[in-house]
Amino acid sequence: MTSAARSRWRHTRRYAAGRARLPRQHQMPENARIGDVQFFPAGPISKGERRMNVREMGLGTYLREISRIPLLTPQEEQQLARRLRLPGKRGAEARRKLIMSNLRLVVSVAKRYLHYGMPLLDLIEEGNIGLIKAVERFNPDRGCKFSTYATWWIRQAVTRALSNQGRVVRVPVYVTDYLGKYRRVVDELYSRLGRTPKLEEIAQEMGLGLDEIMKLEAFSDNVGPVENTVNLDDGGPSGGRDTESEDADEQFRKMEMADQIQVLLSRLCDRDADVLRYRFGLIDGKNHTLEDTGKYFGLTRERIRQIEKDAIAFLRAEFGASAHDFRFD
Repeated sequence: MTSAARSRWRHTRRYAAGRARLPRQHQMPENARIGDVQFFPAGPISKGERRMNVREMGLGTYLREISRIPLLTPQEEQQLARRLRLPGKRGAEARRKLIMSNLRLVVSVAKRYLHYGMPLLDLIEEGNIGLIKAVERFNPDRGCKFSTYATWWIRQAVTRALSNQGRVVRVPVYVTDYLGKYRRVVDELYSRLGRTPKLEEIAQEMGLGLDEIMKLEAFSDNVGPVENTVNLDDGGPSGGRDTESEDADEQFRKMEMADQIQVLLSRLCDRDADVLRYRFGLIDGKNHTLEDTGKYFGLTRERIRQIEKDAIAFLRAEFGASAHDFRFD
């Protein structure tokens, strides 16, 4: 593990201890290791729920082992989440089960970032940090599914690691998703046109300005090629494109983005969340002016502007650069 990764891991432990709502005995101890999710004693560990350490087990063994762990229903996740705050073994056991049953979710998210220059093993380790953070911060009373909430934190941990250590040049976290879309659009245009697409054509296809496309091209050149990424299904490199899978992935990304917006808004009070939903078209699909929003809620234009400003500032302070993904401003 690099010194930067160790430093980030120590920071994560301190962050979790300071911000988590769990009892102290259930928070990450100082001697916890990255990739290790079996931190706390919770009685005997069953054969199918043994300690999961990616580096000690090896990637192949790790993937086989976590595939045997039963998945939880949404109702079971909610029940376990409510037990997290219990003292002693009951709380620790609930925490362990919630983490173990979602290790496959970490792998699923990590696989989407294989072509950004970081080994899958490292991506999984970073994603596990996000999963642990999600467990320690999840509030079942907010009405959000745990898998949705955890996906946000896993993705946050992975993309931040990529921006910090996985590139020749530093790329802002919120640019990561645009790079993936940029490369897919370039591939699609190349197949359709039979030649390398012009920057203007890429810009038109993505709905971005020419200057933004030029920046993405510069970032893409420094991140590394897309080809020869690992394909977990057959264990070998993947050279060709699967347009059917890419279409499905694109649909999933759209649904995931909507879910992630709801995760962000769940951190706000009900009034502020409703104001942002109405203002930015998350209710009826239509953006509304400050004046229209004020009339809808019976507030002045200036009051709506202040609510919007304060809410967005809170989200950016809470989630860092990732709040830029939703481009509220």
